[in-house]
Amino acid sequence: MSVLENWAQALAAPAPAHDARLSLHLIDTVGAWIAGAASAEGREITESMEGKLALLGDGPLDRLALAVAITRLTEIDDIHRASCVTAGAIVVPTAIIMGRALGANSAQFAQALRNGYETMTRLGMAVNGPGILARGVWPTYLAAPMGAAAVASALLGLTPSQTAQAMAIALAQTSGAPGGHGPGRSSRWLLSGLAARSGVASALMAAQDYIGDVTLLDADWLQRTHGLAFDPAPFSAHEPLLNHMSMKPWCAAKQTISGTDTFRVYLAEGNSAARVASIRAHVPSAYRAMISSKPPGRLGRIIHLGWQLGLVAHNPQAMLDLDRDPAPQDAQVEAFAQKVEVVADASLDAFYPAQWPARLEITLDDGSVIERMGTESLGDPGAPLDAAAVAAKFLRVTSHLGADKAQAMLGLLQGPVEALDLAALSAALPA
Repeated sequence: MSVLENWAQALAAPAPAHDARLSLHLIDTVGAWIAGAASAEGREITESMEGKLALLGDGPLDRLALAVAITRLTEIDDIHRASCVTAGAIVVPTAIIMGRALGANSAQFAQALRNGYETMTRLGMAVNGPGILARGVWPTYLAAPMGAAAVASALLGLTPSQTAQAMAIALAQTSGAPGGHGPGRSSRWLLSGLAARSGVASALMAAQDYIGDVTLLDADWLQRTHGLAFDPAPFSAHEPLLNHMSMKPWCAAKQTISGTDTFRVYLAEGNSAARVASIRAHVPSAYRAMISSKPPGRLGRIIHLGWQLGLVAHNPQAMLDLDRDPAPQDAQVEAFAQKVEVVADASLDAFYPAQWPARLEITLDDGSVIERMGTESLGDPGAPLDAAAVAAKFLRVTSHLGADKAQAMLGLLQGPVEALDLAALSAALPA
């Protein structure tokens, strides 16, 4: 059998017993979805859907495209380091909206979540997601159609043969290359939503016995069409990759979080930010350029390591602020950011991509130097956010709902996913 056919058979295997981690990722991603809908950029995207000829309509496929977009733009959704795929933002909104539309039960919903997470992360690993990111290929965008097809196939109750066809049709619609960042309104987030939409459409086609080419991953198709090498090994492993997902404790590019967390711990030990004369941040070569650049606006305040360290030092309560609007403390934050130099360190390349480390050389005002190393930062599998921390993050990012409503929403999500009231949850969500 082909890679896709074998993987479809694996997805059809009986689901494991209740996994508490799946519940936590569901809570975390729904929190991002709600927060994203209320953010300035999320509101802009939603408002752009209105008009005489709206880009998206009210049907479930269009609503899931919008929900994926506003979840992904938050930069507080989960991520799998070895694949560089932010699976939750694609999988969770797709499963909720399509699960409700198709009348899926909670067991099907849980299976759909697992299938989506596992498919997306394995495809990202198979194409070396962390490595292709620097070439302008966005691993999440690349994996979204196939991942969403796996989600919808479970919700539709497709056979393994039909599921393989759905994933094949989805692969035929795969891009992965959104282009660079520029001034003006970015199409990036909507592209990810439309990619998820195409994956669901692929499963609907397969349900009506349309076929694709299930051999696409067996030879050099990805190399010929996308310039990507493909290693099938991740699709033959059986350990759940969900256990290797990271959650973000604040709004930032994942590449900055190890350095930021290392400095946060340093300050929490009672050390003073005022005494810091400079910081030399050593990171793997793969992402030095990204986190040392500072594009204008919100993006720069999310991907720039110096800015993140300045926030920790002077405005830590803004770490979970999605909009990153100008604040009175910004002059202090910017001044601190100027003290930070980011350098590529070949000795850290060996950790990457299994871990995304940072080593800080902190020079104090008396000339002394303190070194701190971080490999597993807050939210990584080695330092996971527990149920209390995930709940606290959820309540913080949904606080605009009001305490009672946010707590009620959290209550809908807590407990085994297999017992979730999907109808009540979907009715309470913004899209």
